Amino acid sequence: MKHHHSKRTRRPIMKALAAGGLSLHGVAWSRTNGHCWYCGVEVPREQVTLDHQVPIVHGGLHQLSNIVASCQRCNTAKAQRSLDAYRERCSVTHFWGEQHP
Repeated sequence: MKHHHSKRTRRPIMKALAAGGLSLHGVAWSRTNGHCWYCGVEVPREQVTLDHQVPIVHGGLHQLSNIVASCQRCNTAKAQRSLDAYRERCSVTHFWGEQHP
C-alpha cells in the first residue's frame, strides 16, 4: 500500500518555515552546503530533491530531522529503502552527510 504525505502532516512544517521566510528545500539544501546528503555531489538549489531518511512507509515522520537534500539520482535509487538497505546497495559504510555533518 502506497502512503502519501497528508496535507495535515506537511502544513504545520511548511507554515512555520514560510513564516521565517524559508522553504523546506532551502533548509535541507543549506544544511548540506548545497551537496547531496548521500553521494556528496553539488546540487544547484533549484534541482535539489528532498528525501526522508526513514521513509514514511517505514514509520518515518515528515519533519526536518528526517528530511535531507538529495540529488535526483540518489533519491530515485534509494526509493523507499531504509538507510541500511541503501548503504548495502551502494556498497558504502557511510554516506557523505554522515561524514560531513
